[in-house]
Amino acid sequence: MEKLPLGVAGLEFVVEMLDNWETLIPENLLISVNKNLNPSILNVAFRSSICDMWEILTEILKLKATVLSHFSSQDKILHSNYIPTTIFTFSFQLMRALFQSKEMEEFPLNQLYVFLQFAYVAITDSSFLHFFNVRDHSLQTFSCILSLGSVLREIISKFRIPYVSTQTEESWSELHENCVVILKEFNFMLDVIGQVRSGIIYIEPTLFELVENLVGELGRCEVVNGWLLISHLGWKPPLANLSQIFPLILHIPLEILQNEKDLLQKYIFKLKLFRIASKIQFEENWMTFLSVINSYGDEQCHIQVITIGLQGLSLLLEQAVTIVYTPDLSSSKLVNGFQKINLVLKDLEPKMCGKNLAPLLYTSCQKSFHNEFHIDITSCIRFLTDLFSQWFRNSQGKMPLFLISKVVENIVNISKYFDDTSQFVWMFDTLWEVYKASEKEDEVLWSHLIYGTFVAASRISVEPETLASLGSLLEIALVSSSANVANVALESVLIYLQSQWDSPLLLNIVIPYVLTSTQLSETVCDTESHSYNAWKVLLFIWIYCSPSDAVGVMFEQDVLGNILTVLSPLNKVHVSIRLLVLESLRARVEMGNLKPETKKKITKVALETLRTPNMAIFYESIKLFLTIFYCDFAEFYGVHDPDPEVLMQMVERSEILFQLLKSGRKYNSKVASRVLPVLLMDFLPPSEILNRVMSQFLSPSQTSPELLAPTIAQIFEKARRKPQEAALVREWIIASMPNFLSSPDVARTMWNLTLFFIGVSTSPDISILLPFAQLRRNVSQIKKMFVHSALDYYSTLSPTEQEKFHSNIRKGPFSTRATNPYEFLIDLINNLD
Repeated sequence: MEKLPLGVAGLEFVVEMLDNWETLIPENLLISVNKNLNPSILNVAFRSSICDMWEILTEILKLKATVLSHFSSQDKILHSNYIPTTIFTFSFQLMRALFQSKEMEEFPLNQLYVFLQFAYVAITDSSFLHFFNVRDHSLQTFSCILSLGSVLREIISKFRIPYVSTQTEESWSELHENCVVILKEFNFMLDVIGQVRSGIIYIEPTLFELVENLVGELGRCEVVNGWLLISHLGWKPPLANLSQIFPLILHIPLEILQNEKDLLQKYIFKLKLFRIASKIQFEENWMTFLSVINSYGDEQCHIQVITIGLQGLSLLLEQAVTIVYTPDLSSSKLVNGFQKINLVLKDLEPKMCGKNLAPLLYTSCQKSFHNEFHIDITSCIRFLTDLFSQWFRNSQGKMPLFLISKVVENIVNISKYFDDTSQFVWMFDTLWEVYKASEKEDEVLWSHLIYGTFVAASRISVEPETLASLGSLLEIALVSSSANVANVALESVLIYLQSQWDSPLLLNIVIPYVLTSTQLSETVCDTESHSYNAWKVLLFIWIYCSPSDAVGVMFEQDVLGNILTVLSPLNKVHVSIRLLVLESLRARVEMGNLKPETKKKITKVALETLRTPNMAIFYESIKLFLTIFYCDFAEFYGVHDPDPEVLMQMVERSEILFQLLKSGRKYNSKVASRVLPVLLMDFLPPSEILNRVMSQFLSPSQTSPELLAPTIAQIFEKARRKPQEAALVREWIIASMPNFLSSPDVARTMWNLTLFFIGVSTSPDISILLPFAQLRRNVSQIKKMFVHSALDYYSTLSPTEQEKFHSNIRKGPFSTRATNPYEFLIDLINNLD
């Protein structure tokens, strides 16, 4: 995209619009750190449109992020240099004023959600902190913090949330008064977040997530971050810094953190919420936690403090480095089709979806690290592995069981960052020795050991005797009386199979277990977590592995039997399991090489689940349906003149999507309307698309023509670029006009013709109106667009076609009312002639 002028022009347009909107905010409305809002803030000219502005800004910033994601690093620096900081600050203050206004009769919940969405998208923008997070303009930050705290208090009050403060009185007499106000406000918000997380109070999850994210992002601002992290420690600044607003902290008071586990735990709680914002902050905190765990062995050391320090080290690595597994996908047309489907449905995906699929084979993925702050991960990992080896060598049986468990857990966590086989060899040898010397009754330690051992074994070459020992360990763990151990056993074997998928020994052990555990009687009675893990293992084996003849004779038949049973709407099964099964069916279809009987059963279950009222299940069902369609007709993808018999089959299959538009379920119809144009233009020839879509669009039984309008728009957009198809559309419009104009519904006919006239126009001034026309929101606006687009269309016709057009318009349902659009159009055409 960086090579195309469209991306740059689009970004420049966005920046220019944001710049213009920034000037709408009078500077005298923005306040600093005080409790008195400017009363005139509620009287700004655009207050009635503020929600629309927030929604538009949210989409604009998302568009900006999308465009920048395709730029090179150098171009990102040149083009990412804008963010609406004035609107951002003003919006916080406006929400605060709205909540405190006595004129407000009802709680503005809808406005609150829209505002919080905008605020979060803005503050997470790649360039936001460059303009907002500066000490010279820290009062803007303070104002937003105070406003968010005020909004949170109003939420607690309006929803009657039984919040009782658990804050301790802190003494900050040495700090600037503005700092004290900000710290107290943040302590209040952190207290609320902590109580919600602990289940003491309840705030609606979506609302809480938005508030929590904003608190976290505001807390990342450099001017306040350091002080927020240590505000509970009772540390006092040097007297020389009294006049400064949040003076720089030269060091973290380690002596306090090393001796008080509650203070250290709260420090980690804050760090988890705010996240590290720089390499320097990572290094400072890394050294802090290393100092904490290095106290192990001292007579005065506290084991719980050591384990919390280990937790802090793992947290830092997770925040600094993100691991990305990228599947090695082919660049075939079929994959491109799937990508287009995913793109058009992205914003309609329910939260439950997209997180259930049995993982891909690690051998078919590329592992990479997103290291934003350029941390030396290799040195960090080497230091920890050397330290843990030293602890185990010198423990002489004295290391407490609780600490052993936490060290093993930490080894498992850091193994995600291993990139060398020798590291996994060290991990396997270390954990295997601990396992042999451990007590099997300790559920927590044993769970970590089992999982860690299988993780390490999956990345190295193990001897047959060792593999047999792992098999025995798996058998014992699967039938353990502890539900946690059994769950970990399933997760462990799945991790192993992802890398070592051809392992008959382990497959022969786990297949009978998961086949039994996924039967309906077991699925209904079992816990959701265990049933889910059993299904995940079973489906992964079915998709990627090849069971031996001894086990695999009836394997596929048994798997399909269990699948069809749990997907039946007559059976009460957890939604998460149904989603997992549907996603896995899609993966299996994409793999290909299905037996005809198996493919037929999967197709049948896809069609049956399309009837569900559950949005998440429907979403996965329609993606399964589309995957089957694309795979069945893969060789006809993009073919404009397919075999007539195949064309008939594709048309019949696509009819299902047209029927979904009439289902009466708003979400289902909307999803179908998104994928319909993609599928039609990928497989059907232009003439067939035109006939199918137009007949459905103009059908009297079509109750939601607005849902087909985007399809019409995309067909015309494609035709505009191809003269032959454009001519076909223009001829079709003239030939069909008598049928349009015979309808007594003047408003709908006018809207239909407006879409067609704009769609085939080659004039930029007319074609740009198409997105507005397809919304069909205002009759008077549609009438104006109808007249302009009709005149433009008329000007492109030959004299013979113009005469025919004139004749058709005259046959319309004229009335004596001055609002009739056809009479007005005829008068204009006569004047032109």
